[in-house]
Amino acid sequence: MIPSNKLLALFLAAASINALPVPKAQTPDFHTLETCSGDGTISCSADGSEFYMCNFGKSMPMGKVAAGTTCKGGKIMALDSGAMPPQMPAPTTMASPTSMMEPTMAPKPTSAAPEPVVTQEPEQDTITSTITTIEEAKITSTSTIKVTVTGPPPVDTNVETLPSVTMATSVPAAEPTSQTAAQPTEVPTTGNKLSITEDIILKIAPNSASCANPSPDDLDGCGTAKVATPEIIASFDKYKIETIGEAAALISIMVYESAGFKFNKNVSQKRAGQGTKAMLMPPYIIEYAQTFGSTDSIAPGLTSENISKQTPAIQDDVLALVKGDDKTYGAAAWFYSAHCDDNVKAGLRATPVTVAAWTKYLEVCVGTSVGDRLPGFVTAVTALGGTTPV
Repeated sequence: MIPSNKLLALFLAAASINALPVPKAQTPDFHTLETCSGDGTISCSADGSEFYMCNFGKSMPMGKVAAGTTCKGGKIMALDSGAMPPQMPAPTTMASPTSMMEPTMAPKPTSAAPEPVVTQEPEQDTITSTITTIEEAKITSTSTIKVTVTGPPPVDTNVETLPSVTMATSVPAAEPTSQTAAQPTEVPTTGNKLSITEDIILKIAPNSASCANPSPDDLDGCGTAKVATPEIIASFDKYKIETIGEAAALISIMVYESAGFKFNKNVSQKRAGQGTKAMLMPPYIIEYAQTFGSTDSIAPGLTSENISKQTPAIQDDVLALVKGDDKTYGAAAWFYSAHCDDNVKAGLRATPVTVAAWTKYLEVCVGTSVGDRLPGFVTAVTALGGTTPV
């Protein structure tokens, strides 16, 4: 805030020069002004017609001097006077800073010769200029603004997209390890890779190529290798038959009991309730049938213990429940899974497949003798990719 005594002195100085013209409204470029020393001092133009005031180290133009006066040596004086004007009397007593008295203005000059304009030598730093200078400044910001943009990135449509390039270099596949090797569809527990196709079934049962002449005793019981193959594979997947020894034992017993998939029931002895491609007896037929649902629609309370006491009609009706292709080819695998002990299974899973393991399966699990069955078993083992069992 400017002290009141200095502000009054500024007013008096302005009055002493006969109300000098106000500087031009447009402030001159601060950078083009001449430098000066002693802020608040007055300097004159070469011809004495204009005066300047030093402000912040720059000579600010204050306008032309009044008529009949000149600016010389930093003073405003009459044209005929060579002496310095007398000192301006001290200002009247000042009021408090908040209620400063208005200064008495000097009278305006008349048409007569102008009287010398009395001004006071400004003391150093006693007048504070109210002239405002404007400087342009460039401001460099060091702030960091973080902007989060959501959505897909903009696409520059003027940029040509290069086509993708397919490398022609062939990269060899890595050798499989015990941890990364791909597993086969059928995974044997002992290293035997099991693969079943229609051609393999035809090698084991050559007469299953056609059902051209079905037996009159079982007209709907015949099945071809083409029909049998997917059903056998599905049953082996369901009951986890995964080795050559197990598959050979089960396929060969079905081929032997059904005469090459020709029958679904016992026609030689005409025993009621015995059937499927494995020719299971009625107690096993009722048990197998009940894995697919209740048999109460035929007769309530049927079990493997009482089925043999039922009428032939009831036994045949139960057999009819499992004579369809999706069930008859699965009977051998179900029986093996449900009724053969672990020792029998371990023998058939071993490599190489042996006749002894298969014999144990027939005698201990199935409850029959080898008889003339061995050639069919050997054929099945070799057709499935195993070595001839001994």
